[in-house]
Amino acid sequence: MVAKLWKVLTVLLCVCVFIGFGAAASADDDGAVEYSQIKSDFSVTFFTDDCCAIGGRYSASGNVVIPARVIVKAGDGVSSVQPGDPPKTYTVTEIRSFQSNKNITSLTIAEGIQTISNGAFLNCTGLTGDLTIPNSVTSIGSQAFKGCTGLNGRLTLGSGLETIGSSAFSGCKFTGTLTIPNTVTRIENSAFYYCTGFTGGL
Repeated sequence: MVAKLWKVLTVLLCVCVFIGFGAAASADDDGAVEYSQIKSDFSVTFFTDDCCAIGGRYSASGNVVIPARVIVKAGDGVSSVQPGDPPKTYTVTEIRSFQSNKNITSLTIAEGIQTISNGAFLNCTGLTGDLTIPNSVTSIGSQAFKGCTGLNGRLTLGSGLETIGSSAFSGCKFTGTLTIPNTVTRIENSAFYYCTGFTGGL
């Protein structure tokens, strides 16, 4: 009898541990992820105003999701959160370089990101399908998606976009119509150079 009870308790303990790990691995409802879960694939630069920028490592692959927020806990190795401090949440405002990472196949950008920096996804030829720029993005830097020849779906530009840098989408193979939001005030040279798949007029 005691042996059977011990087996039952062991199974219940394993189930509880498994559920705990599963919950830790999922994002919060507001799009926040824990720094410990992403630091092997992302390079995160933390700023003093509780904002941060995310770049990529070559280990990033598959569908890359740029989160809206990053939660840092004591023990994560970030100087702004010391042992005994409560967790701190940083807002992601900028995407930096994932340049030439050919293992990324799709990209999801959370609402709240403001800037996609120069060369952020330059020559990421593994990217395929559609690309949606969220409404929060105001600036797409020069060569941000240049040479992403696998992007062969639709390009959707968010309603808050203001600037599209030079050669930002040069060489991409997007299809369908292209709609430039009314908020855009600057489109630099060759922003859509050799994007031959678009149809219709602007």
